[in-house]
Amino acid sequence: MARPAPTVLLIAALAARSATLCAQDPTADEVQRALHVMPVNPQVCLSTANRCWDPSVAQPLFDCWLATASREDLVRQATSGSWTVRGLALRALTQGGPARASQLDALRASPGSAPAFEWLVSQVLFTSLVDVLSQNVSERPAPNTISRETARQARDALWEVSDRNMTLVLPYADRIRPISGRDGSAGRFGESSDLASRDPNAYAARRRAWQLLAAGVLAILLATLRVVKVVRTVATALLAAVFMWAAWFSFQTDVRELPPPPLIFLTASCLAFLSAGLVSGVIARFRIRGPLNVGAAAVGAAVCAFFLCFITRSAGLFPIGTGAWGPILEPIGSAALAAPAAVVISLGLGLDAGSSGTPVTSGAGAPGRPS
Repeated sequence: MARPAPTVLLIAALAARSATLCAQDPTADEVQRALHVMPVNPQVCLSTANRCWDPSVAQPLFDCWLATASREDLVRQATSGSWTVRGLALRALTQGGPARASQLDALRASPGSAPAFEWLVSQVLFTSLVDVLSQNVSERPAPNTISRETARQARDALWEVSDRNMTLVLPYADRIRPISGRDGSAGRFGESSDLASRDPNAYAARRRAWQLLAAGVLAILLATLRVVKVVRTVATALLAAVFMWAAWFSFQTDVRELPPPPLIFLTASCLAFLSAGLVSGVIARFRIRGPLNVGAAAVGAAVCAFFLCFITRSAGLFPIGTGAWGPILEPIGSAALAAPAAVVISLGLGLDAGSSGTPVTSGAGAPGRPS
């Protein structure tokens, strides 16, 4: 019986070769043949453009096809072409020249076309844009990736299709697939960064509202846990930490403090305040004198925040900051924020225990010693 291993290896090699070819641009000779054959065949140009990964290679081929294309053809390619052609078609739809409106503006201005645009055109364009921006961004041709230029074209188009309305565009931006990794310019986080740069105040206002809602839900859960005596001190400390975190991000506008879901609870400030609350609550259950209690809570919270922030960034759960020091600066900043927060929470727990006349002990039900 023939051994299947060589056959399997041959099939795998051919599949890998096929994937590589699909990610490569047509050769210069193929591009020239498509552009200079007489008479020029627009469909051949379009077919060759759909094989391109680099928008600069596809651009002349796309322009060759665009010269005879209708608006409906353009919308069709913006929703069903290759990722590169979609980016070019979306740019052609949404960007006009200095003296003329874009195809999209012309469609909006057509008498009686507003409902048709809203329900038939905009929705399919939004869906296509979400699909394009959900792809990994690469510096060189690779299967199932887009170039940075294609991503930029899609982001520009998303902003224009939404008519530059942050309330309208954010729900679609949050449908983009989160791309795990350290690159903050790709996927859902990359789109949020782009929107924050276009209209910082509108972006911050919308994100802040949702983040306050998330903090409110977490606060309710922690307040409910306070009825359980064994975890009351820790729940109280964490509840105070949540209020401090909400006060902190209420004055922030940066996308790293107001990220898209599900990254809300992985920001450096959230990890800092939660570390402060957790460590302060745990340490408060031990028989430690006041100054030592506060000092231990500050050091422990700083260490906890540093490692939590460093691990989440190193594992690609939250994009790292820009620059060579990005992977280490944010954990340091988180630790620096956690230490004073732990001091405040520890002092608050001490005052609360003193006013209630029930000194904190090392275990539930254990008799307390007067300080």
